[in-house]
Amino acid sequence: MLLAQRTVIRTLLSEHRWISPIVLFIVVATVAGFLQWSQTVPDPDAFYHARIATLMRDQALTFPTLPHASATILADQFTDQHFLYHLILIPFVTFFDPLVGIKVLAILGTALVFTFFLFTLRHLRIPRPWFFVLLALVTEPFVFRMNLGKASALVVFLLIMTIIALLERRQKLLFVTSAVWTWTHGSFLMAPLLALIIVGVDFLRRRTTNEPRVSWWMIMTPFFAALIGVILGTMLNPYFPRNIAFIVEQSLLIPLSSPALTNAGGEWFPSTVEGLLGGATLLFLAFIFALPLFFMNKNSRDHWFLFFMTLFLLALTIRTRRTVEYLVLPMLLFIGTTIGTGQDVLVRIGNRLRRWLEQEPRLNWGLLLIVGGLILAVTIRDGSTLVKEYRSGISGTTLKNAATWLRKNSAQDAIVYHTSWDEWPMLFYWNTWNRYLVGLDPRFMSRKNQNAFQMWKDANEGKTPDALAAVIRDQFKASYVLAAKKNEKFIEQIKRFPDVFKKQYEDGEVTIFSVN
Repeated sequence: MLLAQRTVIRTLLSEHRWISPIVLFIVVATVAGFLQWSQTVPDPDAFYHARIATLMRDQALTFPTLPHASATILADQFTDQHFLYHLILIPFVTFFDPLVGIKVLAILGTALVFTFFLFTLRHLRIPRPWFFVLLALVTEPFVFRMNLGKASALVVFLLIMTIIALLERRQKLLFVTSAVWTWTHGSFLMAPLLALIIVGVDFLRRRTTNEPRVSWWMIMTPFFAALIGVILGTMLNPYFPRNIAFIVEQSLLIPLSSPALTNAGGEWFPSTVEGLLGGATLLFLAFIFALPLFFMNKNSRDHWFLFFMTLFLLALTIRTRRTVEYLVLPMLLFIGTTIGTGQDVLVRIGNRLRRWLEQEPRLNWGLLLIVGGLILAVTIRDGSTLVKEYRSGISGTTLKNAATWLRKNSAQDAIVYHTSWDEWPMLFYWNTWNRYLVGLDPRFMSRKNQNAFQMWKDANEGKTPDALAAVIRDQFKASYVLAAKKNEKFIEQIKRFPDVFKKQYEDGEVTIFSVN
């Protein structure tokens, strides 16, 4: 009976190829919806994205500056690197509560990425496409990043489109994708970088094989298509020419700087072995299995490109853990292509394994239990980790009461001193009446004025108690101080200056002092 049911399902999915993408979309949307079904937000940046989208809807599509981050380079010259994502987000923050709308878009975006990946696997004729889709679905850091309420899903879609364009030599598609990417995320330089990889592979293969020689212009065509797309997209961006300086800062200078020096977000730090291999155990087991098979195959230019691209993205992920979202699906494309071209080797290995198991029947169940148990244990572990991470996120009402009090009791544009850069998105979401110091990334502050950043950092850490009043009042021109309750040392130092700082508000999260 069970075998008959499996046959019916397999026949149905093969004869009606549109059914499996629909099923996949529903399954992934259900999983993503379950993760998002809470009163918490997994990442503080979601507050920023939700508020920017509402400001674009209510005020203007572009903003020359972001005065709400008064001590950063953004206060002087702002570029919305997620412009296209925020445009897409506007209907969702209009028809839903903004924080709910950003979750709804994250759910739909995640489901669409997985569905598009299934179509990509089929388009590239990779065997057993569902296996690789499920492998992506049980890769915890990838699923986590897709659901953060950021532009991740849109960027991964553009990344896969770029790979398809490079594999199929579709220069017009590569040009368009590269241009659109510049409106979506600061990672758009990855398009010409990936094009350089395939150009290098093509050049080396023609130098070391009997393939016909062609002009260097023909070999370089993918790179030129991507580069021209990036240039044109940058010039057509509504923030041009201000976006040029921002590109230099956000895409080059800030990523190359050390996150440890400024206490930047954890996603900017290098990956740990435990974090990378532990969260993607099954993915890396499959990658390790595919590597010897790859070197046993007679590989085409495209296959070598997928190999070097995977190594490049792996190196980026080791350097900065946030780029794991760019690694997973391309690595699966490499694994799938390797297995697809190595069918003869796999058949020989399978035949030997079958003969060996026939001699030892008891090992069949043992091997099945070991492999099945490993997959089940890893899936349960990573699934529970995902749920825990989302349930222990930031409350959707964080700093709401304090920000509301400030809006009602302070002058417009009054500067609020705060001790943590990751408090800024919530303050910005609940209250655009006031100005704050630093948000999104502390390196935006250090890039504007390293001395001021160091004074702020030292004051927050209690290293300059005697100069605290001068730093807050004279250096940053603050009218209020918002101090988190957990920062007890800072609050005690504030109380040493009763003539300067007067307590005006207090709740379970923060204490607010006025500055005289």
